[in-house]
Amino acid sequence: MKKYLFVVTVLLGLIHTEFAAASGNWLRPEVLNVVPDRVFISTPFDSNEDVEIFIGGQFLNSCFRAGRATAQIDSDRKIIYINNEVYFYESSWCLQVVKSYVHTLHLGFLSPGTYQIISWDNRGQERVFGELSVFLAE
Repeated sequence: MKKYLFVVTVLLGLIHTEFAAASGNWLRPEVLNVVPDRVFISTPFDSNEDVEIFIGGQFLNSCFRAGRATAQIDSDRKIIYINNEVYFYESSWCLQVVKSYVHTLHLGFLSPGTYQIISWDNRGQERVFGELSVFLAE
């Protein structure tokens, strides 16, 4: 009986793999830009400190995976743009579990001023997360 169940399980797995391979999407994820749920900003920084911020969020199933997170700094306009990539694997075998992620973004040394932190998604929706203050070091 155990041997029979093992053979059936293996065959079902092979059939599922064959259908997934035919669709071509099971190994290549769709890359999405997603606004993070939270941005953690530390206390004010001096201009001689290496600035870091943290972004985080949650996925509601196992089809989503955290991708790259990058930041672009516009020093003239005092804006920090966050690009948060998420990988979506299209599959019928997604587990309904909550998965958290956190990324550390190293911004380096910033010139003094108050910077806005902004992120956007694939649809162009933008969210302002707050401000980061950098003071002139003494």
